[in-house]
Amino acid sequence: MDHHRSGDDQPFADATHDQFIHVDPDRAAAESPFGGTIAHGFLTLALLSVMNFSGMPKIREQTMGINYGFDRVCFISPVRTGSRVRGRFVLRIAAFVAPAC
Repeated sequence: MDHHRSGDDQPFADATHDQFIHVDPDRAAAESPFGGTIAHGFLTLALLSVMNFSGMPKIREQTMGINYGFDRVCFISPVRTGSRVRGRFVLRIAAFVAPAC
């Protein structure tokens, strides 16, 4: 599922006091092995929540959803600023749970 282009790095960088590899294109090009700026790994991870929600089937009786988390998350390659971010999700279990009240 394609959802987002990694260009929203600045507000995230401001909140997390990011390194130059995420916010300074000239310095990142000169001093990093990436050839330019890259998205923060945790920004990329945060995007998975949005992609997961928009990619999962809608359940008629559902009143809310809880993000239980992700298994086996690894950052295997950098996401260059401006790149398309994609995700693949597998729904393994779906079960109705009675309301607590």
